[in-house]
Amino acid sequence: MEEYLIGLAEKTFLALLNPYGSVEKAFPLALRNAAGKKPIRYVGIKNRVQITAGLLKSLEKKNFYLHTLDRQSFGGRAVDIRLQNPVTGRFMTGSSSGTAINVFLGINDLGIGTDGGGSVLAPALSLNLYGFISRLISEEELKAFPQGKSTDGILFQSAVGFMARELTVIREAAEASLSIDAWPKDTSSIRICVQKEAWEECTELHHDKAEVCAFPTFEASRPEQLAFLKEKLKQFDMVIGQEGPIDVYGFGDTVLGHFDENTGKLQAQACKGLIKVANMADATAMVIPGAGFARGYVLIVKSEIEAIQKLFALAAQLPPFQDELPQRYFRDLRKYIPNEFGHTEDV
Repeated sequence: MEEYLIGLAEKTFLALLNPYGSVEKAFPLALRNAAGKKPIRYVGIKNRVQITAGLLKSLEKKNFYLHTLDRQSFGGRAVDIRLQNPVTGRFMTGSSSGTAINVFLGINDLGIGTDGGGSVLAPALSLNLYGFISRLISEEELKAFPQGKSTDGILFQSAVGFMARELTVIREAAEASLSIDAWPKDTSSIRICVQKEAWEECTELHHDKAEVCAFPTFEASRPEQLAFLKEKLKQFDMVIGQEGPIDVYGFGDTVLGHFDENTGKLQAQACKGLIKVANMADATAMVIPGAGFARGYVLIVKSEIEAIQKLFALAAQLPPFQDELPQRYFRDLRKYIPNEFGHTEDV
């Protein structure tokens, strides 16, 4: 119990130190929720009105408690020119940028953001996190908000989504927010459209009812990607592609990309595909980190409870992401404490 409480306190100390400028406000008294209860998990939220107190209340059933309000990119931009990706030192992927950083650093166990055209899925994948969005989360509350308009002129209704370092945390948040209490294990009946690259890399996708499909390239326009996804979701239960490395070789941002052919190429080199249109297709989607940095799989289904159950069932069969270095390097509080006078421990 002592180590557990120390761990919670260290999360708050790191939030208050705020080494990457990703925290807008921390709530140190979140620690009080640990008194006499089951182990709690800390939550960080993108400071947007679409994330409601009702959603946070539902998550408390699974012992998730608000810990931070997180920074976000200006104007919902797909890259955040004010925050840095802790690994690459380049502009952080937006717009739920601070939320992703705070989960990656270990400040929070769960991050909640909003996604119009990839604003949860892309920052999650850019830091090898699991991400999940669904139009069914806070569905009734979101109807009260007007549509947004992307920088390339597409109207959309924002969705709410989650980020976490472990799939089980995403699943528990989905259970609480969508009132799901059963997760089927049999995936044999799921009809899947799989991108060739994903099929070749991940043998777990060699499914009896899987069909290898040609996907749009990263150079394809968002309307082209959107039309492809909508058509495939009519034909299949699930669409699975491979994306990334996100914002490593380019910047996946239409503000920059719209100017000319050269900036368009730079945008395409960010390797963002269907994650930019999943929400615009009214779909539910998950990103799962794969081999390598800032790359992985995107799984997309219709926004229906049965489809979401199948999505999690298949996701659980994919290899879990494992890399011990971020834990040892980025999530050790001692890395952020100077070895000054009176500090005898070797950091």
